[in-house]
Amino acid sequence: MKNALELIKEFCVYDFQERDSEKTLALLADNISWFGTSDEEDVNGIEEAREYIRQEIRQMPQPYKIRFMDENVAVTSETSSTAKLRVVMSNVGIELNVRVSACAGEIDGQSKLIGIHMSVSDIAQKEGEFYPITVAQETINDLRKKLEESISQRNKLQDSIMKNLPCGIAICDVYPDFSVKLRYISDRFYKMFESTKEEVFSRMEKDLFDCVDPSDKERLYRELMNIAIGGNA
Repeated sequence: MKNALELIKEFCVYDFQERDSEKTLALLADNISWFGTSDEEDVNGIEEAREYIRQEIRQMPQPYKIRFMDENVAVTSETSSTAKLRVVMSNVGIELNVRVSACAGEIDGQSKLIGIHMSVSDIAQKEGEFYPITVAQETINDLRKKLEESISQRNKLQDSIMKNLPCGIAICDVYPDFSVKLRYISDRFYKMFESTKEEVFSRMEKDLFDCVDPSDKERLYRELMNIAIGGNA
């Protein structure tokens, strides 16, 4: 017969990894008593468990990543046992350390989970949630905001450097046929031609060498040819 530790680990795999309600329910006694990680997750009886598990899977169908730690089991009689462990669970960008305890017994010749208790000490769930989705989303939004601020600061610094260089800067893609796709032109670059940015874009994309000093055209041509055939410019 399976002990409480074996059953609760199977329960976690079926429920959280495989998201299979029927295989999960098959491990539970008809009189299951189950306390989850939020105030609303109190389950009494197999029918409440069925509704709870199915609703939880509907709300978040994507599988969890889980790993087991600090496993302990105690055999209390020939037909009953208790277990406790920690389950590290991750989903929607957030990781939880869940403390789990369970008791199991033999019912009609089969090992069943009779009681389950899960608790999380370091994060809160919003009302109506089976997993702290709101907290995870707030964390993701905060990270996204910080990333956007970092990119904005980097772009401002780059723009400041480009604008204050004593020369003009043009960044472009040059193709083997010497056609050009311009990516960036600094203000100083197009002002050197006493023209507008749009006119310089148009001239360079029509003929790259139109904006090159005559004394530099041959050298630039050789360098571009070396790049085109895989050499070094």
